[in-house]
Amino acid sequence: MDISVAVIVKAIKDTLDFEIPTHLFLCLVTSIILFVPIEYLRLIKVDWLQNDFGYIAGAILLFSTTNLVIKLPTHLFSFVLYWHNQKKIEKILPSKIQALTPIEKKYLAFFMVRNVPSIDFIGSDNTPRILSQKGFLHLRSQQTHTLLYGYDMDQTVREVLSSNPFLVEGAAGQIEVNFLMRNREDFYQDFVIDFEALRQSRLI
Repeated sequence: MDISVAVIVKAIKDTLDFEIPTHLFLCLVTSIILFVPIEYLRLIKVDWLQNDFGYIAGAILLFSTTNLVIKLPTHLFSFVLYWHNQKKIEKILPSKIQALTPIEKKYLAFFMVRNVPSIDFIGSDNTPRILSQKGFLHLRSQQTHTLLYGYDMDQTVREVLSSNPFLVEGAAGQIEVNFLMRNREDFYQDFVIDFEALRQSRLI
């Protein structure tokens, strides 16, 4: 099979932009093509791969291996750094939650009691905005209404509170509601967390 140099160069160039899993896959496939004895390839009728594409497979293997050598350490370093930062955040998060005001704890507890990932609050409500500035909530980029703003609870905060609901003990105050939410009264009605029942259920 005749393949031009331009096609070979393009194929090699394209491999440079692949992600690590793709490079690993290419290394595996090209290694099979290059290093498996041709007798075995002939048994499954693919010996033509080694005959016709051996030089291309060799070039791709070379460039994929080079990319792995370059990218893998950086990828591993980023992963370790992210894991370290997550552990650091999880370690200091409980004390940060306990330091919140009673009304701020009430808003976080609202997410946990309702067991929903996102809640719409009134634009004039300062509490979710403050919690967003402190990193406990995230403002959705897309508004659901001109006067309502959707907030998502940070995933790490949710995980910590799921394991340690007592961190929001002392939550108090009234969540702000206006006419836009009248048809959702049941959802926004006030609530009380029975921490004593939680202790009994967890044998604390």
